[in-house]
Amino acid sequence: MEGKKKGFEQMDEAENEAEKKIIRKIVKELTKIAEAKPLKKKTFPSIGGVYHYIGENKSGHCRMPIIYSTSWTYEDIDFYRLDSNNCFEVKEEAEAEIVKRRALAIINGYIRENDLRLTESQSNDTTTLKYYIFWDRDLRGFYSGQSVIFQQGRLIDNLKGEKEVDMVINNCLDNLKIVFDVK
Repeated sequence: MEGKKKGFEQMDEAENEAEKKIIRKIVKELTKIAEAKPLKKKTFPSIGGVYHYIGENKSGHCRMPIIYSTSWTYEDIDFYRLDSNNCFEVKEEAEAEIVKRRALAIINGYIRENDLRLTESQSNDTTTLKYYIFWDRDLRGFYSGQSVIFQQGRLIDNLKGEKEVDMVINNCLDNLKIVFDVK
């Protein structure tokens, strides 16, 4: 009886070592990712400090993005812009964001014109596979990911399948590079 028990303990130790090895590998990969592109900390100016945000010039039938400069007043509108990623320390950051938004609009237009996105009911269904596009830093390419759960924050998601992902990658590559900030 003790022989069997000892065998199980040895097996548990081997499993623990294998798990520790996997965890060390995951931590190493996550560290590599974090060091490759550190997250930019959200900051806001002190009261009275100048920041820039993107608004719209609604003249005529055309809605054109325009960059406004204003002072931080510690009001709700300042925090709204900060929380919605529309608060930039320098004008050039706001200009770069306009270019990204245009590229994303072109991609979404292509997806809409070619009916590549799931319907709203399919997107909310937790049994339907949802395909999305992501940039793999290690492989230096765009790829298809899939999930049954809708996850907010993905730039290009809820596509019908891998074929649709490939269509977007093949026909919108330059704009994808802009949106995902690929050099």
